[in-house]
Amino acid sequence: MSNCPNCLAINPFKKVHRDGAEIEICAYCNTIKEEEYEEYTKKQVQNKNDSDPFTSDPFITKIFIFACILLVFFVLFSLFPYL
Repeated sequence: MSNCPNCLAINPFKKVHRDGAEIEICAYCNTIKEEEYEEYTKKQVQNKNDSDPFTSDPFITKIFIFACILLVFFVLFSLFPYL
């Protein structure tokens, strides 16, 4: 006999198959049992995409941001004599 920690119902958990995992959910407040929740979230983690160079290498990202800032300054100072 187990009680729901949120709604305090007695024995409200139903077994549900979701995304390849069998989890127990409260029938009244949809709370997932803590042990089941940890297993469920492990299956939901997605791998990092290493094919994109801007997300996989922070050095390239910093160089790109620095180059954009230099470009903005170059455009501003080249137009400065005309203002």
